[in-house]
Amino acid sequence: MDAALTHRALLKHDDVMKASMASRSRPISATWIGVVLGVGLILAIELGHLFAFWFIQQLPFGAMFAIGVSLSTVIPALFALIVVILVGAIQNWAIRRAYLRNFPKLGIPTEIDAQFEILPEGLRLSTDRITISPKWRAIDRVERLDLGWVLSADQLTFLIPHASFADEAAERAFIAALVDKLSPEARGRSPEAAALAQGSGLA
Repeated sequence: MDAALTHRALLKHDDVMKASMASRSRPISATWIGVVLGVGLILAIELGHLFAFWFIQQLPFGAMFAIGVSLSTVIPALFALIVVILVGAIQNWAIRRAYLRNFPKLGIPTEIDAQFEILPEGLRLSTDRITISPKWRAIDRVERLDLGWVLSADQLTFLIPHASFADEAAERAFIAALVDKLSPEARGRSPEAAALAQGSGLA
């Protein structure tokens, strides 16, 4: 049998993330974001001044002179901050939507039937397309989120959905077996998983 062709490389997490986003994302035009932000800020400042003018007149006479001057600046600034937060949320939604819409073009399925196995040497994730087997010392943390349990293994992230378990007992049994294999350091960074393994509920 011919010897396997090998190649070694130093992988930096920042470089991997940049390459992943560049490869899988569709370009998002910044023009419409700038237009929305600009128009929103102008409206926020104008409406903020109008609201501040009205609000100051509703204050008692003493408070009007004490804080009225400050409110004419603070209220428009707060309105502008709200606009920035809303536009930022819209931009994040657009980026995520474009990222997912690019999957069919790249031949990446949006749903995968996966099997997780706890083996002596590590965790194994198997699908009909790929098998990944991080060793136990590579798993850095097990975190509980709304969607499920998120495992961090070096530059990889795995999601085990809550809905994939038949019931709470099955979920507790699997997470307990998983926690039992973690290093002491990783177990310390996974307090919710460790608590579940010790018998605490999922409430």
